[in-house]
Amino acid sequence: EAPRNSRDALYQSLYEILSPLAFDEKRGILRQLQVWSDAEPLLRNGYRSVSEEETKELAASPQIEIGAHTVTHSVLSSQSATEQKREIEESRRTLESLTGRPVTSFAYPYGKRSHYTGKTVSLLRDSGFSCGCSNFWGVVTTNTNRFELPRIQALNCGADEFAGHMDVWFQG
Repeated sequence: EAPRNSRDALYQSLYEILSPLAFDEKRGILRQLQVWSDAEPLLRNGYRSVSEEETKELAASPQIEIGAHTVTHSVLSSQSATEQKREIEESRRTLESLTGRPVTSFAYPYGKRSHYTGKTVSLLRDSGFSCGCSNFWGVVTTNTNRFELPRIQALNCGADEFAGHMDVWFQG
């Protein structure tokens, strides 16, 4: 969406510049910006990584599946095939070691079509993943590529409004 103010415009510009960079390069630039601005490190309220203990607890539930997502949350399309494979497989190994369960699903970091490539899809397939989840809008049908599953964003609304959305999403 269009920036609402100069702060949003700056954020979007930085996102576009930084997101394709390698993790260490991105982290270095963010550190430089922090020093330059004399700012404290920011954590968005309510946002944090899940701890190892929480991951184990989630994995113990038969209703929850833990899927891989890369090690450094990098834009895969900006990396070599070798680096993509390392990110994907190391993420899987770490989670399988932590949970004691097989990891067969993958979610592309950021998830837009431009954030991964056909090679990324091939790497998932060849590594034995059963599916790959994107972050572009769509409904899964029998013709959907299981390595490019679309999603519908869960909205913060009441039951009646949600039912109305469901009616629109699933027409036809």
